[in-house]
Amino acid sequence: MYNKDELSFFDSLKEKNNDSLFLWNLINLGFPLFTVSVSILVILFIEAKIADKLQDLLFNGVLPLTAVNLLVAASGYLIKYNKQKEEKLGLPTDNIRTKLLISILFIYLFSSSLFVIQTIYSPFNSWCKKLIQILLSIFAIYIALDTSNKLFLLQEEIIDKTHDDLNLNNERAIIESVVDEPLLIKSNPS
Repeated sequence: MYNKDELSFFDSLKEKNNDSLFLWNLINLGFPLFTVSVSILVILFIEAKIADKLQDLLFNGVLPLTAVNLLVAASGYLIKYNKQKEEKLGLPTDNIRTKLLISILFIYLFSSSLFVIQTIYSPFNSWCKKLIQILLSIFAIYIALDTSNKLFLLQEEIIDKTHDDLNLNNERAIIESVVDEPLLIKSNPS
């Protein structure tokens, strides 16, 4: 979906902002999954019918909703940006943002469909259906995480922080910045 230059752009942004991206992932993915893990531990130590309760927890739509949460949390970065600044820096973000919007729509529909299926048809009696639901839920989280990370990296602060390091200034941006500067002419007093 993304061309080589766009993927290279994201890789460079990711490399320069690993700490910020780790914190973003911890807050938006780690905390929800931690909550599910604590719930599983409580079920293991308190409940008598462990298998039934674990099934209720895993197939109640919580995993697809985690994917939806990732997308919703990052969606603001899709529309909140300084287009003139990015054009001045020569960044190819218009096409990237369009691709991300399309990705968000498909992932949202996919994850929401999984949520609806799990809440309506749970409990699943077949192990095959359970395995398919778990694998599809993990896939939804994976693609939502990848897309939300790309959205996170497109925020203005991240781009401002890293554009010099990434050597993203092209000739057009350099010429425009020179033209924008007032020309100072020193006059000779004699």
